[in-house]
Amino acid sequence: MMFSLADLVSVSASSQWILTFSWLLFCKHVEGGRTDSVRTISAAPGDDVILPCRLDSEEDLQDYFLEWTKLEMNPDPSGRRFVYLYRSRKTMTRFMMETFIQRVSLNPDGLKRGDVTLKIRNVTLQDKGTYRCYIHGLDHRETVQLLVGEQKNKPIIAAPGDDVILPCRLDSEEDLQDHIVEWTKVEIEPDPSGRRFVYLYLNRKTMTNLMMETFIQRVSLNPDGLKRGDVTLKIRNVTLQDEGKYSCFIPGKKFRETVQLLVEPNGVRAPTMETSQFNISTPDPGGEQNNIMSSYMILGLCIVVGVFLSSIFSAVCIHQRRRKKFQKLHLRRHPISLKLCFNNQRSSEKMRLQLNYDLSPTWNSLI
Repeated sequence: MMFSLADLVSVSASSQWILTFSWLLFCKHVEGGRTDSVRTISAAPGDDVILPCRLDSEEDLQDYFLEWTKLEMNPDPSGRRFVYLYRSRKTMTRFMMETFIQRVSLNPDGLKRGDVTLKIRNVTLQDKGTYRCYIHGLDHRETVQLLVGEQKNKPIIAAPGDDVILPCRLDSEEDLQDHIVEWTKVEIEPDPSGRRFVYLYLNRKTMTNLMMETFIQRVSLNPDGLKRGDVTLKIRNVTLQDEGKYSCFIPGKKFRETVQLLVEPNGVRAPTMETSQFNISTPDPGGEQNNIMSSYMILGLCIVVGVFLSSIFSAVCIHQRRRKKFQKLHLRRHPISLKLCFNNQRSSEKMRLQLNYDLSPTWNSLI
């Protein structure tokens, strides 16, 4: 049966509306998949840096497949291309680039709460570039830009809840375990109990009795760092009140460094290695892109099917309307008189009712 131009326009308009709406959703999905805001971390050669990557939830990731890669970087001579690879609860060093193996790590406790932030120790100028974190199974990815250069008095930018690193190290790798190390916050008064140190190291001990209460449970030095002239301070779970200028001082060396910490509500969230013999195939370098394309193909297929079903539904509705139209039209053109006689038992008269009933000769062919 042929459709009129108006019917075709009706179907076209309906399908076009659905297609347009679906296309907008598709474009938003594509935009959402591509919106991978790049966070920038700045460091100087020799710094330890934190490349943040965490879920919004605190899902346990110990049984997931995690990877850190450096974009636009070819595999090393042995074919290894990962900065860090975690699978089956192990660090897969056999697939990691040699230059990173001894310098990178995840926080085991962080894995239990959806945090796969990567720590790179002793960064070099060659480490600068774009790094990507990817969690297989959750299709979660984050990108971080690492800038490495000689920068003095560079601020550390963090968001509330981050773990931050305040760098302080000697040019030499002298053992500082027997030295006094002081960390203070400049232009801040001692707390009510008279304590004024953010961190104090003396006689190979952390002197908590002289440290400000608000920092005691959140600050630490790296014991291994102390052995090589590094007294970098880590502050966990920073707050807006932690913002300010911090001073590191080693009295025995007359060495002092100052670090500015900026804590912004909408700032960048910042922040055990085992060699595995587990035999796995190296994941396809394009695996992440393939996952994205697969999701797009599935969504595109859903759109096509939706438009197709919508067109069929519209066609069925039009067909039913045309049947009703044909019925009314032919009933008017082909009347058939039917006489029905009704006898009234109480009256001798006969009532005759003549009804015009229309039956089209072509009606049977339409049914």
